[in-house]
Amino acid sequence: MASTSKASSSIVKFPETRRVSLFLILFRWVALGVVFLFVYQEPSRSGIHYPNSYLFFSLVVFYTILISYFYRKGLQDLTLLAKILVIVDTLFCGFLVWITGSLSSPFFLYAFGPILTAAFFFKMTGGLAAAATVSFLYLGGLAANNYSWVKVLENRKAGDLVVDILAFFLVGAFFAYPSSLLDRLLSTVGSLIKKNDNLTDTNKAFERANRQLRTLQKTSKALQSTMNLNEILDIVLSGITEIGFEGAMLGFCDEENKVISNWIVSSAYRNVPVRELKDLAIPISEEGGPVAESVINKRPYLVSPDSKLEKILPRYLRNKPFAVLPMTFKGCIVGVILVDNHLSRKPIPEKDIPVLKSIANQAAVAIENAKLMVKNQMLIIAEERSRIAREIHDGLAQSLFSIALNLQACVKKMGDDPIGTREKLSQLQELASNSLKELRQYIYNLPSTTLADMGLITALKSHVDDVARLNGLEADFSMVGKARSLPSDVEECLYRVGQEALANVVKHARASKVEVVLEFKNGSCSLIVADNGQGFNGSKAQESMGINNMKKRVESLAGTFSLEPNNGCGVCVRAKVPV
Repeated sequence: MASTSKASSSIVKFPETRRVSLFLILFRWVALGVVFLFVYQEPSRSGIHYPNSYLFFSLVVFYTILISYFYRKGLQDLTLLAKILVIVDTLFCGFLVWITGSLSSPFFLYAFGPILTAAFFFKMTGGLAAAATVSFLYLGGLAANNYSWVKVLENRKAGDLVVDILAFFLVGAFFAYPSSLLDRLLSTVGSLIKKNDNLTDTNKAFERANRQLRTLQKTSKALQSTMNLNEILDIVLSGITEIGFEGAMLGFCDEENKVISNWIVSSAYRNVPVRELKDLAIPISEEGGPVAESVINKRPYLVSPDSKLEKILPRYLRNKPFAVLPMTFKGCIVGVILVDNHLSRKPIPEKDIPVLKSIANQAAVAIENAKLMVKNQMLIIAEERSRIAREIHDGLAQSLFSIALNLQACVKKMGDDPIGTREKLSQLQELASNSLKELRQYIYNLPSTTLADMGLITALKSHVDDVARLNGLEADFSMVGKARSLPSDVEECLYRVGQEALANVVKHARASKVEVVLEFKNGSCSLIVADNGQGFNGSKAQESMGINNMKKRVESLAGTFSLEPNNGCGVCVRAKVPV
């Protein structure tokens, strides 16, 4: 492994290695053609001291075929083999020059083949090393063929000798220089590509972190805007999937039964049978695996696929990696969130745990606040029931009891004293009317469960539709401005005003059409109820209990209430409350 890496670092990887190899092979065959012409024309002067020059030439041709084949393969793929091939080829060509006379060798041009190869693929060092090897064998061939320096000088071959040696080195250096430049260029390009990849990865990491922060901010704002538990759970699970995870599910800790149950799933699991979620209860013990350990140790876990967990996990999480996030509130575990990539089966990155942990902690706070609000509402309802029971017992119940006793007395005296009985019945009638008003006041002051469940806009529109359907009216509900969340006391006030105003239209207006408009403006919200009925008597309207109740409700919230003619036909009720 180490030798291969070392070899690859010393060889230039040309973009067109195949073409360079073909050029070197072509050069080798052209040089061999020159040798053939030399041997064919003057075999006696070829320097080949064998009985048959053509047989020797044929051996060289066979070698050239082999080296051409291995150059095509070895110089492109096996870098260690390429190095060995160049060394063997250099030695072979040098010995060819040696045994064929050096100065008079027909293989002089052929010997440049390995020098070019070394220069191209092994840069300056390889080119000069090959040139030095061939030059050394070239000089050795002179000595082997009885060419002393004196004989060289006598035959005036010194110039040829110097030119031949210089040619070896100049070719090795000349063709190695562009190879070195190309190597540097490729190295620079590779470095730039690597830096670009690093910048791309960094940019993707920043984009992911930015998306996570935006989602975290959006989720946090959404959690602060609602106290409805179902909405909170949907916001949490949607926030997790918006970050980039494929699925999530949330379960609550049941301290009494020591299990994690009441699971809620994200939209990715909407097709999961309700029965399966209802029956899913993970014990808070060793049997509960990493999910229970997360609750017990109050820290997140990254879970790898494990067949041992199949019995406690839902089927869509079996043999898949997921993360367990405990939801902690003031040191107590509210529940857990399981996050997974069930489609791609990618593990949850550890770097994403802080973001998921932040969402889990915010979810715990929002869930506990919602539970506290529900408890507070239950306390308020209980107190309201006690108050109404006391008031009815002290007021309305006593009045009804008195009416019942007096009616019994009237029945007994009706035959003996009809005039006195009639007067008594008139008094009882007045007492019954007052009791009815008192009962209406109790009903009017009760909070609306419809409003709490549906919200102001939906509840008001539903009430308008019901009034129109039951009384044969043409009713139209519309909204002006951008709808937004309102305080509960403002919603209660506007809903009650709408109820009372519509009740007056049905009872007194004799109208055929009514319009209800809910108007949202900066700093205020208004409700307008207008009919096309017979209008009203100003003095009697001011004395009406219903109108007084509407006015008091609006003014208790620093709002304004008005009752005026509707374009000369009918009545227009306006209630404006600051928000």
